[in-house]
Amino acid sequence: MKHTLETNGRGGVRVAWQEKPTPGQVFTDLFGDEVVFDEIGPAGMILCTRKSDGIQQAHMPHELTPSNAGIER
Repeated sequence: MKHTLETNGRGGVRVAWQEKPTPGQVFTDLFGDEVVFDEIGPAGMILCTRKSDGIQQAHMPHELTPSNAGIER
């Protein structure tokens, strides 16, 4: 996952991706929940589905750590 953060004059932040996560890749979020990568969403945020309850969430890249679980099929 390689990216840079871009800001505009009003303080808005956008993630510019050089290397995107792999579809189905599993991450651990800041709360210790495992989430599965779905797609890149608005402003370049990472859209993931939480494994425990199926809720989709948007995350900034620094909020996620690659999990040892690998890729879900």
